[in-house]
Amino acid sequence: MSEQKTNWKLMLPLMLISGIAGGLILTVVTLTRPIIAENRAKALQKAVVRLVPEVRAVTPFNPDLLPPREGEQALFYLGIDGSGAGLAIFVPTSGQGYQDVIRLLVAYDYHKKEMLGFQVLESKETPGLGDRIEKDITFTGQFYALPFPQILSLAQRGRPKTNGQIDGITGATVSSKAVVRILSQLGTKNLPGILTTQARWEP
Repeated sequence: MSEQKTNWKLMLPLMLISGIAGGLILTVVTLTRPIIAENRAKALQKAVVRLVPEVRAVTPFNPDLLPPREGEQALFYLGIDGSGAGLAIFVPTSGQGYQDVIRLLVAYDYHKKEMLGFQVLESKETPGLGDRIEKDITFTGQFYALPFPQILSLAQRGRPKTNGQIDGITGATVSSKAVVRILSQLGTKNLPGILTTQARWEP
């Protein structure tokens, strides 16, 4: 009996500390969640304007083609001009990079069936190397007016390029290859499904 009392005396402070720590973590998560959501919304808005400056408003859709519920990730966004006409769709997508997950926003002209480029929403790629996936205009420019969907791959140096091949970034091959892979997967997965429902979301 005395051993049990001793064990409880040792365990009780640990349980209290664990409970307090858990409560603090929950409080921090609860308080920071709206801030994170707001920052992501601002980043999304900036990315949309950079990709298609003519867009005046965006309408989010979830996989059921309904406005997303609070906290729910949108499947895509429809960009609308000042007259209410649809200009492009913006599709969030992500994949593993060299350091961590890379989150992209891809602009797609569904009238011309062309990609209009991408913006990096979140990345932890190596500064000065991997982060050039969003700063190197020679690299990013290859995705403007690119016929899409199609299978994309990284071109091999010294060999002739074929359709869908993208020149990588010297010194950041892994990061540029990751971007090409993420975009290629978008073209074979989410995007075709979105386009098959065009009649339901196009203005």
